[in-house]
Amino acid sequence: MTSRNYKRFFIRLILVLLLIWIIMGIIFYFIIKIPNPEGADNIKTDYERYESVSKNFTLKNDKDWLRYYEDGIWEMSISGAPYERGVKYGILAAELLDQQEAAMIEQIETKVPSKSYLKFLKYFIGFFNRNLDHHIPLEYLQEIYGESLASPDKFDFVGPKYQRKLNYHAAHDIGHALENMKMVGCTSFGVWDEASEDGQLTIGRNFDFYFGEEFAKKKMILMVDPDKGYSFLSVSWPGMLGVVSGMNEKGLTITLNAAPSTIPSQGKTPITILAREILQYASNIEEAIEIANKRETFVSESLLIGSANDGKAIVIEKSPETTAVYESGINEIICANHFQSEELKDTEVNQEGKIELTTLPRHKRMIELLSRFGAIDLEETSKILRDQKGPGDFELGYGNEKAINQLICHHSVIFQPEQLKMWVSKPPYQLGEYILYDFREMLKGSETNNWHSADSLDIEADPFLESEDYEKFEAYLETKRIIESTMQGKLERVLEEKDIEKFIANNPDSYQAYYLSGEYYEYLGEKEKSCKYFTLSLDKPIARPSEKEEILDGLKWCKN
Repeated sequence: MTSRNYKRFFIRLILVLLLIWIIMGIIFYFIIKIPNPEGADNIKTDYERYESVSKNFTLKNDKDWLRYYEDGIWEMSISGAPYERGVKYGILAAELLDQQEAAMIEQIETKVPSKSYLKFLKYFIGFFNRNLDHHIPLEYLQEIYGESLASPDKFDFVGPKYQRKLNYHAAHDIGHALENMKMVGCTSFGVWDEASEDGQLTIGRNFDFYFGEEFAKKKMILMVDPDKGYSFLSVSWPGMLGVVSGMNEKGLTITLNAAPSTIPSQGKTPITILAREILQYASNIEEAIEIANKRETFVSESLLIGSANDGKAIVIEKSPETTAVYESGINEIICANHFQSEELKDTEVNQEGKIELTTLPRHKRMIELLSRFGAIDLEETSKILRDQKGPGDFELGYGNEKAINQLICHHSVIFQPEQLKMWVSKPPYQLGEYILYDFREMLKGSETNNWHSADSLDIEADPFLESEDYEKFEAYLETKRIIESTMQGKLERVLEEKDIEKFIANNPDSYQAYYLSGEYYEYLGEKEKSCKYFTLSLDKPIARPSEKEEILDGLKWCKN
């Protein structure tokens, strides 16, 4: 073959490979492309937004509104049919959607600094969720599509607006799947009859979902009056139309707790969408179970259901293969991050989760506190949710995952379903005042002044918030951020040994303070100091066995 023929051959080969690449790209695009939901071309989008006073927004000739309350808490009332609700949400909260999406993407880029891996992750999630719309009721597809119309263009590199909004609603599940049981654990409980001071059902929950400081700054209290189903309240963040914590007008409450799960092969119904459907359409426990049985989820989850009509709480346990119901058989129930039902408690993945996760210490501590307090009132409920110690009152240090209060809480909520009352924590974490939302009063009208008519019934802030110890914890967090940014290559600052000593002194009972100091000196190549701090960390209560293994690996490095 002549050189000219070789040249022609390679040109043709390159052209053929390029053509194959283009064809495969087109096929992949159409495989993962999710079509717009039915009726998307005929929705009304011409609502006009007005700012009546600073950070108070209304729509012309419409009753719905958005307002800023205080301390990062936003409140919104939306109503109507699915597309209508979504469009109005997007128009009212356009800037919030922009800011929250920016916070999410920034945090993802922090956790995954590799551009090539981020690109891979984008296509992986697109392929993983290629049939996501098949597992979400049309009503919620339409609502999410309506909201997505207000999404900013600047994030289109992540994906088409509607498609990425769908994926955001599965973020909890995707993160759960990718981390494979490394999620941080939420804790919730319910008491009723003799276990409750007034005999009525009381439920407390911490939603320990931390996605960076910017993401955590804004909370959304959303009241929805849909054209079908029951009106409800939910607590989450701007842009979330699913539910992680909520209560409906029938006094049915729902809170989510992640559970040990295997790695799934593709996306199904996001757990926040299932929770939304239950909240909107169930008036009692039986109806909640019926809805849960209809949907397939792609990760495992526990749903604590409280019911005014039934006067008690149960846990619906969902795995990709099984739906089970756990009832305690007494007048209190505890939900951490492991399954308790006969059907699921002995599964291999659940047993492994109980070993690796921090679910058992928190469950044990909850039993201890419920027994100690006796009949629980609202103040005692808040004290339990704010508790930072381990079983036996053992000091864990600030921020230990073995604690009920891990000091990363996005929001904490207390429900009294029979009174239709909900208390939501002001930041930071669950330390701020719990603000009362009286849903019965709110249902009388959508005006903002119906939402806070009984301030005297708020629950006071945790005294820890005003203490010197909290100031030390904040200083500890600041140094922690510097250390982590340095090891990620974002800072070129080298801390002096006195800075590390002060860092540890600000959180002396925490294994993380010593562990992170050991990692920092390992990063600097200083084996003697690294070895010193790794060794000291082993004397503290370490959250997970896998972290202990990492510390021991660090010791092997510095001793060689």
